[in-house]
Amino acid sequence: MKKKFYKNRYKYIQLHADDIGRSENINSTIFQSIDKGIVRGVSIIVGQKYSLKAIKKLKKRRVKMRLHLNLTEGLPSAKHEIQSDLIDQNGNFSMDFFSLFFAPLKFGFQKLKKDISKEINEQIKIYKKALNLKKFSLDGHNHIHCIPWISSIMLKLGQKHKLKEIRIPREKFVISRKRNIFKLFFYINIIKFILLNILSFNLIKKAEKRGIFCQMNFIGILDTGHMNFFTIKKGLEFYKAKKNQELVEILIHPGASKLKEKSIFTNNNQQSYYLKKERLDELNLSKDQKLHKIFNEYENSFSS
Repeated sequence: MKKKFYKNRYKYIQLHADDIGRSENINSTIFQSIDKGIVRGVSIIVGQKYSLKAIKKLKKRRVKMRLHLNLTEGLPSAKHEIQSDLIDQNGNFSMDFFSLFFAPLKFGFQKLKKDISKEINEQIKIYKKALNLKKFSLDGHNHIHCIPWISSIMLKLGQKHKLKEIRIPREKFVISRKRNIFKLFFYINIIKFILLNILSFNLIKKAEKRGIFCQMNFIGILDTGHMNFFTIKKGLEFYKAKKNQELVEILIHPGASKLKEKSIFTNNNQQSYYLKKERLDELNLSKDQKLHKIFNEYENSFSS
C-alpha cells in the first residue's frame, strides 16, 4: 500500500461510500475511491458472496466502517430461518423501502418481527465476528433503518450487541445550481428528503434514549445517486456558515457493476442503478482535485 493513500485524513469531513460487499465489481470501484480518492468511510453489506473478501481488504486500510443493514437486496444472512414474505421464491429479499414501511399492515407485525429480528441479529453477528469488534456502528441500505417498526427492533438488538453509533440521514436543504430540477429523479429524491427528515426525528429520540450516538450532519439525500462537486460545495458552505465543528458525513455511491454480474441482482431496477454512468461519475468525483481542495479549505477554516 502506498503511503500517499493515508495523506488526506480529515477531522471534520468524511466522504462515505455505501454498498461495498454487494458484488465483485462494486467492491473494486469502491476500493478505487479509497485508494485513489478521498473516501474514508464505507458501509458494508454482509451475507453476500463478496462481503468477506471486501472486509479482508478493508482491514488493511484506515477507513471508518459501518454495517449496512440490508433487507431489500440479495440473499438474507439468516436464509434458512426466514419464512415470511420478506423473501421471494428464489430466496432473495423481495421488498423495497416502501413495501417494508407498510409490510406490517399487509402481512401482520408478529410474523415479520420474528423474521426481521433473526435477520438483523444474524447480520450483526456476522459483521462483528468478521472484524473482531466489541462495539459497532450501523446504517441502512436504502435507509431502511429509519422505518419506525424496523428501527425499534434494530435498536433493541443493537443495544444487546453494543451498538455505539447510527447514521441519521437528515439533510439541510441548500440550493445548488447543478441540481437538475427537470429530471424525475429530483422529485423522487424530494419525497425521500421529506420522509427521511420526518423519520429521523423519531429515530434520534429512540436512539438517544438507549445511549446510542447519532451521526446527524449529513449531505447526500437530495442528490442521491447523482452527487456532484457543486452539491457538496454548497452543503459544506452551509455547515461552515453555521460554524459547525462536528463531523459532516457526505454520502456517495461509487460502486459500479458490470453486465456479467446480472445474475446476482433480484430485479432489473437494482442492476440498472449499479450500471448507470453516475456510479463512475461519483467514483471520479472522489478523485477530483477540486473536491480535495474544498475539503482542505473547510478543514483549515476550523484549525486556523
